Amino acid sequence: VETEVRFDMPIVDPDTGETMPRPCIGYFDLELSNGNIVELKTAAKSYSATELRVNLQFAAYRTAARYFGDINIEVVELIKTKVPKIQHVALHADRDTAIWFMRAASVIERGILSGIYPPSPGPMCGSCEYRGACLGVAAEIVDAEAA
Repeated sequence: VETEVRFDMPIVDPDTGETMPRPCIGYFDLELSNGNIVELKTAAKSYSATELRVNLQFAAYRTAARYFGDINIEVVELIKTKVPKIQHVALHADRDTAIWFMRAASVIERGILSGIYPPSPGPMCGSCEYRGACLGVAAEIVDAEAA
């Protein structure tokens, strides 16, 4: 039905009930005609059960799935080994993951708002509102190279 499906979800601290001033904004890779969401990944090895449970991005997707009405999210991963494999897993929405994610997101958002956050340059730097603070002088170099 659609690719790069944007979602906006309020960040609510589960301990205080405080709603952060900005929402969690994310994108699902694919929306299928049945309403399911598919996330496409590539990696050198399969995700373990622990990695599937504690990965912050997957926790955001699972929380969004719960927020938007228990939609189904599938992860399809191409494992880049000598003999490529496909890993296919379902990310089920659950209350405990949603609480953990909202707690983490609230702490992260408070840190960003107070100016305390670790630099984490990546492919989205060009559109990030914190680019200057994160990259510092490096932002000027990137801008000069892009010009």
